[in-house]
Amino acid sequence: MNTFNRWIGALAAGLLLHVAMNAQDYRSKTSGNWNTLTTWEQFDGVIWVNATSLPSSASGVITILSPHTVTVSDARTVDEVVVAVGGALSMTANTLTVANGAGIDLDVYGTLNFTGGTITTAGAVQVSSGAFNWTTGTLGGAGGYTLASGVISAFSVSDTKSLNSTLTNNGTINWSGGQVAGTGTLQNAANGVFNISVSGINQLAVNSSNAGIINYSGTGTFNQHATNTFASSGTLNVTAGSWQSYGNQVFSGVINLSAAATMFESMSASTNLTSSASIVGVGTVKINGGTVNQAFPWTNNSIPFLMVSGTWNNNSAGALVFVPGSSFTWQSGALGGTGGYTIGNGLTALLNTNGSKSLNSTLTNNGTINWSGG
Repeated sequence: MNTFNRWIGALAAGLLLHVAMNAQDYRSKTSGNWNTLTTWEQFDGVIWVNATSLPSSASGVITILSPHTVTVSDARTVDEVVVAVGGALSMTANTLTVANGAGIDLDVYGTLNFTGGTITTAGAVQVSSGAFNWTTGTLGGAGGYTLASGVISAFSVSDTKSLNSTLTNNGTINWSGGQVAGTGTLQNAANGVFNISVSGINQLAVNSSNAGIINYSGTGTFNQHATNTFASSGTLNVTAGSWQSYGNQVFSGVINLSAAATMFESMSASTNLTSSASIVGVGTVKINGGTVNQAFPWTNNSIPFLMVSGTWNNNSAGALVFVPGSSFTWQSGALGGTGGYTIGNGLTALLNTNGSKSLNSTLTNNGTINWSGG
């Protein structure tokens, strides 16, 4: 036996010894409902026996073993719950209250299926490996929820997912359906990947942040609710559709636009692009309402820039320069800020439609401007 296998064997033996050393520890005996005695067996201090009472927050460690699925369908208060690899905890209705004890109070190495009801925690809930599948229901409580690195999560079907706590993603979330709404906060951490394919108005209705990677691939528009904020220090890849916001946004990382993508369209609030932000790719920047405040230096050599309405303020240390490879079309709205704007040599800028164009900054032309309206 090699060293690695000896280490794994010792670890497994240690874990099993730990499980078998505490009276009033519980483990699943078969798949079934949490509130059914025959689902469980308990340790009496010597051996495992059929359960005579249901596990609760007053019990010891409660382990759901592989290949069992334990379903919560009535109100329960629990603590020290471990879902082993290959095991599953299924939440379908009512309220599961996770009490605040020592360490992680609900630790999932298998699968957490959340299809209804409410989970509320004063302690720590973590999916350490395996999967988290959320179709509907409410996550609440002051303790918070963590999806660890390597965890694959699915936010699916069209039902609303209510987030009234803090959910931190270090793994991968695949969001294909249903609004995420509530009073909580969704955090995509530095190692997190958040794949969004759902589209529609106000789909993101919680405060949110991104320090990792967000990939938006929806075919339509996606926006954030007006009452919520979004801050991104990581990377936002928009590969299709239109990323919009009715709420305030702050970008201090990368915005990467593919050819079929549009950014900033149909805004009603403000977007701040800090000095460390950047916009790359070949998609379209389309300002149609709201205000964008630019603080990073930008020589645009690839992005079509379309002003339909709203305001763009360049307050960086230098001009926003448009050179061949990009484009500049101004239909209406306002250009402002202390940095100014430059039409580079070889570029033809278009000022068209009958909309009013307010210039509250300096526009320097070194190329060609075709002014046909407004």
